[in-house]
Amino acid sequence: MVGKKLWGFPKLFALKNPQRQIDSLLVKIFIFDRIKLGRELVLTKDLVWRNNPPDPFFLNPMSKNFLSGIQKNVLLKNHTTFKIGGPAKYFFIAKNKDSLIEVVKYSQKNKLPFFILGGGSNLLVSDKGFNGLVIKMKNEECKAKNESAKFKIIYVGAGVKLSTLVDLSINEGLSGLEWAAGIPQATVGGAIYGNAGAFDNFMENITETVQALEVKGSYNLKFKDFSKEECQFKNRETIFKKQKNS
Repeated sequence: MVGKKLWGFPKLFALKNPQRQIDSLLVKIFIFDRIKLGRELVLTKDLVWRNNPPDPFFLNPMSKNFLSGIQKNVLLKNHTTFKIGGPAKYFFIAKNKDSLIEVVKYSQKNKLPFFILGGGSNLLVSDKGFNGLVIKMKNEECKAKNESAKFKIIYVGAGVKLSTLVDLSINEGLSGLEWAAGIPQATVGGAIYGNAGAFDNFMENITETVQALEVKGSYNLKFKDFSKEECQFKNRETIFKKQKNS
């Protein structure tokens, strides 16, 4: 059986338009003149940001709003098996539970849509890309544990390649995953999400429990364990696929 673990002022950046850069500079000079005359400091922030708004993910690293690891304008064609897809506005690699919770909270706080990416197989991405945050799962813990003298359970992260799980099961002398050999780039998380299968075998046949992050529109995120029945496995369907990021 396989159990799955999903598990001061900010710095202002120049705009591409030279004229708007000049406008921002003039506004900033004008603001400081007004400060000397007794203007409120709050107004200075509003006026500067209106002309040159700060990027919520790219503030000064000394700011509490800075999130390390966020990348901008990452081409998704480099993360899909079909090698197509435009840029993701923001891109983040989640390697553990804590980083996943942190980046989802940031997406909620900044009202950004997010998309969870596995190995990028069975996925078509528009040339326009994704105007939000793409979170690529790279939690790659994969280990077998003896439950009894004759019974073992494999604990595996969502970012582990399905082929890696197949190799481990073979090395441990376990059966049930032979059908998954040769499936390109698929990750365990993605395979469970869509109840992947072949030759009349499916992920539901080897899954015991799934741990997933519950996202319900609040910052109070938590992980929940789903039993096999709660996963609602059907033909290429699960509760995770129905509810998506909820």
